[in-house]
Amino acid sequence: MKTVALYLRVSTGEQTVENQRRELLTRRSRPFAPLSIASAAACRISWRSSASSTAPVDLYLDRQGLDTSTPAGKALFQMLGVFAEFERSIIQERITAGIARARAKGTRSGRAFGRPKLSPEREAAVRTFLAAGTGIRKTARLVGTGNATVAQIAAEMRAA
Repeated sequence: MKTVALYLRVSTGEQTVENQRRELLTRRSRPFAPLSIASAAACRISWRSSASSTAPVDLYLDRQGLDTSTPAGKALFQMLGVFAEFERSIIQERITAGIARARAKGTRSGRAFGRPKLSPEREAAVRTFLAAGTGIRKTARLVGTGNATVAQIAAEMRAA
């Protein structure tokens, strides 16, 4: 009979794996290997490549109904791996296509560098309000732009 390792996990530090362990140990039909965090990584490697370990360990997921010690379980696990690899390659293709499209537009992200420029209409409104003697903060509030932008335009008007 093969030995199967238990993989127990919780979401937060306050939770415990004791309920999972008790439930699985009362239903077991084969011996389970005790696992530490270090041996969990070794189990993952030994299942993929049994040549690297003298005793390969199978994976048993009770709630998902997956047991790699059976031929059907191994087939399902391998098919899941194939689908995961396929999905990953599709994602990589989309990323590559997006990067190529962004480069064709002349940017890295597809968006223009820096902040968007103030529209000519809004800049003209800012200049009109400033020329009429309106203050920087009030002009910014009326036009709907930042104080710094209005201050820059005011400095340009003073320099000219």
